[in-house]
This record gives sequence, C-alpha cells and structure tokens, in this order.
Amino acid sequence: MKNILFVCSGNTCRSPMAAALLNALHDPNCSAASAGLHAYPGDAISHGSLEALRFTGTPIDTRAPYPNHLSRQISKEDLQNADLVVGITNQHADILRTHFPQYRDKITVFPDEIPDPYGCDLSVYLSTLASIRNGVSELYRTVTARSEGILPLIKNDVASIYHIERNSFTTPWSEESFLVSMENPVTHGIVKIEKGTLTGYAIFSVLFEEAELYNIAVDAQNREKGVGSELLQAVIAHCKTYNAQTLRLEVRQSNIAAQKLYEKFGFEYESKRKNYYQNPVEDALLMYLSLNNTQKESL
Repeated sequence: MKNILFVCSGNTCRSPMAAALLNALHDPNCSAASAGLHAYPGDAISHGSLEALRFTGTPIDTRAPYPNHLSRQISKEDLQNADLVVGITNQHADILRTHFPQYRDKITVFPDEIPDPYGCDLSVYLSTLASIRNGVSELYRTVTARSEGILPLIKNDVASIYHIERNSFTTPWSEESFLVSMENPVTHGIVKIEKGTLTGYAIFSVLFEEAELYNIAVDAQNREKGVGSELLQAVIAHCKTYNAQTLRLEVRQSNIAAQKLYEKFGFEYESKRKNYYQNPVEDALLMYLSLNNTQKESL
C-alpha cells in the first residue's frame, strides 16, 4: 500500500480535493490523505471544494469520505507514515523540507502550481479541480510505477493519441482540442499502454446521470486484438463509478465494426442524425447503454 499525503495551507480546499481525486481511482494499493501547514483543526472542507467534487460526481471513498473531511495540522507522525508527501505548491514543499529535513527525500511538489481558490465562485473551484485531477493522474502513474494497462490520461500522452486520432478519423481532433478537454472538469480520458507503447485511448464525459463517449480509437497495428473492447469496458466501469445512469455515443452509419463492438456491450439504437459527419457527409447513429442494472467497477 502506498500512502500519499497532500499538503496545502488550510487543508480545506486543494489538498482534500487532491486526496479525494486520488482515492476516487479506487486502487486498493494506493491511499491518499491530506493536511495543512496552517490549518485550524476541525474546519470542514470548503463549500466550493465540496460543491465541485459533488458537481463532477467524484466517488466517495469509504476509507476517507470527503464530505466528512475536517482540517488538521500536519505532524511529524504524518510524515513518518507517508510514503510520499506532496506540497501543492513549491512554497508548501519548501516549508515542509525546512521544518522536516529528516523527511526531505519523501517530499515532492505537485506537478503543476495550483493557485488557492478559497473564496472564489464555483467556476474557479471546478477549474481548480480539473487542474488537480490532471496532476493527480501524473502522480498516480509515477507513485504506483504503473506503465502498462488502462491508465488515466496525462498531458504527455497527447502527442501519441493525436497520432492515432488523425490516422483513425477524417475530421480528427487537434492536439489543442485534447488539451482543452483535459481542462474540463467533467471530461475524462484513459489510455491503453502495452510494452511501452500507447495503443489506444478514450475520451468521455460524465455530467450528473448522463455520460457521453466522444472518442475511442486504437492504433492501426493493434486493432482486432481486444484493445477497443478493453477500453470500452473501462469507460463503462468508470461511468458507473461516477454514478452515471446512461452512456451515449454517435457512430458513422457505415462503421459496422464499431457498431458491432457497441452492440456486444449492450448498446441499443436510439435515433439518427442526418448528415452529421463530414468528409464524407454521412448520417450518425445515436446509441445508448443503460448502466442501471450493472455493478460498479473501477479502473
């Protein structure tokens, strides 16, 4: 078990959100907690943080349910028990190294500098959550040393998924579109990596009870090897974990192979959008999957 401790100033905004997002991955071998450098013990998680986590449907981990979070001051024992201590900003990490020099080898800084959203409106908290989630994904892949299988998307993956995207679709997303999607708090991305090579990816969103699959593609050399099925299964599992009730998608009418894949997982036809696709112009079939009667899973 890897124990990760996130540290910010008051332990009511950024660090509890980071812990909640890492715990939301439901990896039994990785657990997150949080503390503050200048915390007033017993303060509840900030309203903005709680609303952002709820708005995005972030799962509540029973080991540390974020709605019940109470702030606490960091202690020497916290550093003793942690495998990694993550300062949310460089300043937090520097203060930790100064006050706990004996644990400086455990102390690192969050991948991106995260400004304090305290006192701001929900839109700022949602933007902060998206930035924290991207950093948490990077830390997760580093801390767990996972380099194979289905993994959360990180920025370093974008060049590889864009290569697959432009070789799979006649109107591909740009690299910038993928990066912008990562700034959206309700958009999620996963990748499949095998023997050091990114072989496929999926981009999807979950907003309240509705989920939508935007993009799913597999590198040409790895098609018909089950990668698409593995990715779609992971998307479905993720949507269930985020309490979505329905997963929807659009597919070209001529893309029979994709339709067969979706049908295999229980998707049904809903309607048609005339001349939805370009290059060439073609109708889109809308399909949906009811997630009500299936068990929740995790990545």
